[in-house]
Amino acid sequence: MAVTRVTGRFTFAELANHLHRLVRDREFQADFDSMIVAMDAAAVPRPSAIGTLAPLVRAWSSRRRGSRWALVLPTPEARGFAERALKEIQLNEITARCFCDETEALDWLEGARGVGKVRSAAR
Repeated sequence: MAVTRVTGRFTFAELANHLHRLVRDREFQADFDSMIVAMDAAAVPRPSAIGTLAPLVRAWSSRRRGSRWALVLPTPEARGFAERALKEIQLNEITARCFCDETEALDWLEGARGVGKVRSAAR
C-alpha cells in the first residue's frame, strides 16, 4: 500500500512531480492500493481545479488499473465534494472511496486484500 499525506494547496506540477517520484521508486508497484490523506482543508482541491487535475488523475488511474484508492478528507463537506469530483472525473480503471477517518479507510483497503506492504510518502 502507498500512503500519501498532503498539506496545504498543491499545484498541478507538484502533483505530477510526486507521481513521477512514485513511478521511479523501485519499491513501488502499480497495483499497490493507495491511501491519500488530505491533512487540512487547504489540501482539498478547489472546484475550479478539478478540470485541470482530471486528465493527470485519469492517466495515473489507467496506469494503476485494478488498484483501490482510499481518500481521507478532513471534513464531511470535503468528503461530499470529493465524492462528486470522483463521479465527474470518471475513474473507471480503479476503485475509489472517500472517508473522514483513516482507520475506516485502512479497514476498507485491508479488508479485501489483507495486510500489505505500507510505503509512506509525504509532500
